[in-house]
Amino acid sequence: MPLDWANESLAIANSPEVDYADHGKPFALGADYQQKQLPVIYDRLSRAGVRLGGLLTQALDSNVSR
Repeated sequence: MPLDWANESLAIANSPEVDYADHGKPFALGADYQQKQLPVIYDRLSRAGVRLGGLLTQALDSNVSR
C-alpha cells in the first residue's frame, strides 16, 4: 500500500497538468504555482490522513486482539 501511494504522488508530480518535473526549463515554486496546485495539495493531504487513520486502526486492532 505505501508503495502504491508513493507511486500515485510520483505520477501526479510527473503529470503535465502539475508541470513540476519538466527538466528542460528552470523551475521555481512561486506564488502562482502554489495557488494553482492547492487543490492537489489538499487532496493529497486528505488522502494521507484517511490512509494513516486506516493504518493506525489496523495496527491498534491487531494489538488489542493479542
